[in-house]
Amino acid sequence: MGEMCRILVWGGFWCLLWSGTASGQFTSSPQTRPGLGAQTWFHGWYTRITSHNGEDVVGILTASLFDLDPQDCLDHTGGYVAIMRRNRVTGRLDVYESFPPSTRVVLGNALAGKQAEKVGYHWEADGIGFANEDEVHIQLHDGISFTACFHNRQAWDPKHPRRGPEGLAEYLALLQAHWSVYSVASETSFRLADSTGEFIGKGVAHQETNWGQAFPKAFVWAQGCSPDGQASFVLAGGKLPLGAGNLQGWLAGLRTPDVAWDFRPQVPGTVFSTQI
Repeated sequence: MGEMCRILVWGGFWCLLWSGTASGQFTSSPQTRPGLGAQTWFHGWYTRITSHNGEDVVGILTASLFDLDPQDCLDHTGGYVAIMRRNRVTGRLDVYESFPPSTRVVLGNALAGKQAEKVGYHWEADGIGFANEDEVHIQLHDGISFTACFHNRQAWDPKHPRRGPEGLAEYLALLQAHWSVYSVASETSFRLADSTGEFIGKGVAHQETNWGQAFPKAFVWAQGCSPDGQASFVLAGGKLPLGAGNLQGWLAGLRTPDVAWDFRPQVPGTVFSTQI
């Protein structure tokens, strides 16, 4: 289970740290995603933080893999968590990871208690911690820990804050993998501790999620933002699983104070070509 989760999710996210430098309820509840069925189903949440001074780039990935019909609240399923940072000395990617045998994922409004109306995604693992769209508290082996708080979410579409890059295609039953951006630039404060020391800072966070039955066989992903978070872009595309075959699909967006540009191939009149 752990190795499969790593292949499906980590294999799709490991490069995210290196590519490029909240208003309404966000929900990825599978009950609104028809056609998933009782098959292997994954859900991953990724956050990439760029510090205001540009010296630190940190990523946090949490994911779970299910062999059952997805429900609003999923307990005791294997998962994966990774903390990624750009090493200031070597310039290379440092990755700290764990495969918790039991995780709990809450999607939509299923989280009981006072946070029920606030949290649209919540992941937790015993002895490790939790992550959601508002905060992260993760403690791994050898004293490695990461905490962060996010606020002033900049939704992909401020007029329709539950929509992401896919638009209405997010609800297509034939697509076996989906991608949505929760925030293009949230204000962030964070603390990372590892063997090289402690790093405390503030920056801008890009937050997104993937879910579905299968990860693309080939894909490209890029994301970047200005130090103040006023300008950002993101692009994703590749060979998407579609039934028994594949579909080449591409999504992109550019956000500045004056421009809000989206690219979706399903928009009437769109003509493009790709090569993978």
